[in-house]
Amino acid sequence: MPLHLLSFIVKEGTGQTHSCYLKSFATNLLMKVDFGVTAIDGSKTPSWLLFLRELNEGGFREILTFSYDVFVPFTHEDWRGRIRANAATFGTNLIVNGDAEQGQGDPIGNAVGADIPTIPGWTTTGSFSVLKYGATGFSFTNPLGNVVNVTVPSIDVPGPSDRGLNLFFGGADRASSSALQLIDISDLASTIDAGQGTFNLSGWLGGYSTDEDSASLNITFLDQANQSLGIASIASPTATQRNNTTGLFLQSTDGSVPVGTRQINVLLNANYARGRVNDAYANNLSLVVTKVPEPSISGLLLVGTSCLMVWKLRRNNQIFQ
Repeated sequence: MPLHLLSFIVKEGTGQTHSCYLKSFATNLLMKVDFGVTAIDGSKTPSWLLFLRELNEGGFREILTFSYDVFVPFTHEDWRGRIRANAATFGTNLIVNGDAEQGQGDPIGNAVGADIPTIPGWTTTGSFSVLKYGATGFSFTNPLGNVVNVTVPSIDVPGPSDRGLNLFFGGADRASSSALQLIDISDLASTIDAGQGTFNLSGWLGGYSTDEDSASLNITFLDQANQSLGIASIASPTATQRNNTTGLFLQSTDGSVPVGTRQINVLLNANYARGRVNDAYANNLSLVVTKVPEPSISGLLLVGTSCLMVWKLRRNNQIFQ
């Protein structure tokens, strides 16, 4: 599971139980943990063993605690700290909620403003949304007085075979939109700085019928100072390339992670071209960083033996000439 940076603040509870509210910087997901307190010299201190145990039971792994941001007297409103859990690991999808399954999907396709479902893991612009496969669609009356039906992807459109209930959707406005998340991979620094990190970026991207609305998934490799070290991207096929078929199609690219990378900025763009809604679609987004395997001893011996044989053949040829 990807890196989660959690802020926490203790709130006053009842009796000997207090609540700690956790907010993940990666997912914007709130989690409530109740834990006991112990009286020490008249003050109250969290019972860390119980607290961390409940974090573990809540699904978090590799839990590490940080020092506090500032020194403050302990009160239930002021005491704050940091926890890190689920560090970035090689060979796993680092994108949080890349399949759009966390949270609710719009069952119609017309949500705008406050009606847009919350999308855990992503910071969005415009009317970027999550749509249910097979959403009902809606109707509107155009300036000529005609009623127009807006349809959205059915449950059986071309796309990933392991799809869930939802997909990413450009939104119900006539405008482009986007979704962003920042992935911390500083735990992989030693391997990356040795030039042994590679990546694979993939996703199912698509659009509606003849519409030219399109989706693109872009990543930017950032160093410790948040300066760009390189980029990579994939994009949905054009309407012509997908034969004017409504659906999502697998796109991928791979390469080397630049030395010095500490974070990866992931940007999903939904580019509007025309129509009543932004019909850019995306699903099952994945970013996997892999460590390049070091050559094995047997492999090195094989290369060495081959080079020796070539040298001997050349030497023998020179002798008999």
